[in-house]
Amino acid sequence: CLSFSPDGRYVVSGSVDNTLRLWDIEKGNCTRVFKGHTDLVFCLSFSPDGRYVVSGSKDKTLSLWELDWEYEFPEPKDWDERARPYLKIFLHLHPNWTEEDFKKLLSELGLRGFGWLKPEGIKRELEKMSKKRQMKSKNLQQDF
Repeated sequence: CLSFSPDGRYVVSGSVDNTLRLWDIEKGNCTRVFKGHTDLVFCLSFSPDGRYVVSGSKDKTLSLWELDWEYEFPEPKDWDERARPYLKIFLHLHPNWTEEDFKKLLSELGLRGFGWLKPEGIKRELEKMSKKRQMKSKNLQQDF
């Protein structure tokens, strides 16, 4: 099993040798091995901020690993254009979104590697996109 870091620079892998391995994607090498499970590791995930990895093992345990390696966390930003496709899909599925829907979007963006984006910046972009979408819909209705 694999999980990519929020910025896409690293991947962590779980293995039948009971370990997790942290890989530098650009360099193509293993930078750290995590030992502690007593059976194969079959699921894992980075935290949205990239500071932790949680792993599940056939030994019936979950482990939380703190990443104290020299990882440069992205500075929090209001917006990144690479997240736009996720907002488009979200608006398609939730044209009249609520705060509860927005919280789910934030969680999904975190899992997709955008945990460093500020919620207020995402909301501003989402509101802009919603307004544009509504204007297009009104224009189409007027044409009929």
